[in-house]
Amino acid sequence: MCLKFPATKKYIRGFIYRRHGLVGAEVTLLAYSYDIVFVEDLKLLPLAFRIRKNARIIFDAREYYPLQNEESFLFRVLERPLAEYLCESYLHRCDSLLTVSPGLAQAYQEEYNVEMEVIFSAPIFHDLPIRTQRDGLIRMVHHGNANRNRGLENMIEITRRLGREYTLDLYLVGSKKQIQYLKRCADGCSRVRILAPVKLSDIVPMLNGYDVGLYYLEPNGFNVTYNLPNKLFEFVQARLAIAIGPSPNMSELVSAYDCGFVAKTFTLHSMVSTLSALDREAILSAKRGSDAAAKELCFENEGRKIVSIIEKMLN
Repeated sequence: MCLKFPATKKYIRGFIYRRHGLVGAEVTLLAYSYDIVFVEDLKLLPLAFRIRKNARIIFDAREYYPLQNEESFLFRVLERPLAEYLCESYLHRCDSLLTVSPGLAQAYQEEYNVEMEVIFSAPIFHDLPIRTQRDGLIRMVHHGNANRNRGLENMIEITRRLGREYTLDLYLVGSKKQIQYLKRCADGCSRVRILAPVKLSDIVPMLNGYDVGLYYLEPNGFNVTYNLPNKLFEFVQARLAIAIGPSPNMSELVSAYDCGFVAKTFTLHSMVSTLSALDREAILSAKRGSDAAAKELCFENEGRKIVSIIEKMLN
């Protein structure tokens, strides 16, 4: 894809409209006037600037888009040039830029010379107790999408290698084929259960019944390496001890609030060693760290940042 012809912007816009079902959207949206246009996908920026009139534009970058699916050859050939073009053409024209982790903000600053404010993807504050177990089991939990590239089978294998007091429940959404594959991986290990997902509003209360929120995700791409996922903050609100690999932004947060345990390296052996060293007192101490962190790492605090940005724009 050549991105240097004078008519590029027109053709790129038409391509995006057709591919993402936006044909006709521009005419419809132009019938109205706006104060703020809030954009949450890079490919929507051309449309946002066409319909903005006098509105301010806030772009919330949920990914570092030029490397969003870097493991895919087709992405690198077809999608990455488009993402780079959109970043170069539109980021500096936005009135405010947000993203979800310091690592992503730094990448945008270094590559496109733009400043992004970090807004954590935190849920609302939940007033929940610190629960302790008295049956000797250490109950681990993970929830989320059963994407193939997340390597969830690694957490099943980690549990296999741990002592009989460790259990793992996986609440998964996504591909039925991938979930069936994970069930086969768990065959023969009664300490691993794959369960149906719960409603979004029930996630944190459900998690509160566990001990350890487990998130072992090997860094198979830039966005994976520097992510700060929703589930990390849901673990915090559920007052869980958190166990993770040494992902830079996640480990910084866990260490800052003393709310969990970070493996030394991204190996199953290291994660198993980290978990094997836990006792009830260490887990309880980390849960207390999450309890303290929950008052800060919540939507009420993060939302104030967005409100402040909007108020400054409108004033």
